[in-house]
Amino acid sequence: MTHELTELAAVVGEEISLGQDLLENLAAQRQAILEWKISSLIERIEGRESLLSNLGAMEERRRAIVSRLGGTDDATLSLTEILCRVSQADQAGELQRLQADARRTYTRLQAEEKSLLNLMDNLLQHIRDALSPLSRPDMRLYGEQGTSDSFTHASSGLIQGKI
Repeated sequence: MTHELTELAAVVGEEISLGQDLLENLAAQRQAILEWKISSLIERIEGRESLLSNLGAMEERRRAIVSRLGGTDDATLSLTEILCRVSQADQAGELQRLQADARRTYTRLQAEEKSLLNLMDNLLQHIRDALSPLSRPDMRLYGEQGTSDSFTHASSGLIQGKI
């Protein structure tokens, strides 16, 4: 059981490290959005996909270890349940620390991801608001005879902001 606990601690540590990498990636995505650097944003999104793939692989490794620890094919044991079974104080203390770090990292990651999505939704709405007058003139452009009518159309908020 000691070997499995050591291996589990290593995997959870790697998952925490990947979580930190994902946090850095989200921060870089936010910066790319704020600076309107689309190529950088695309690179970050592609990097995120790679990190998520690695995280999936780590999760599979963790499940396999948990199955061995539980003595069954059931990989649903939580880290808390495993900690209750651990008799060695050193390993229990390390796993508890890792559990707290993982919870803190992934709670922060979830909040940061939600914040980034809210930023993107907000920017998208501002872009729509700014461009909508350009796509809908206040009156017809052409009269019934096919000749152009004079018209006035509302200025875009985006254009007004530049004037």
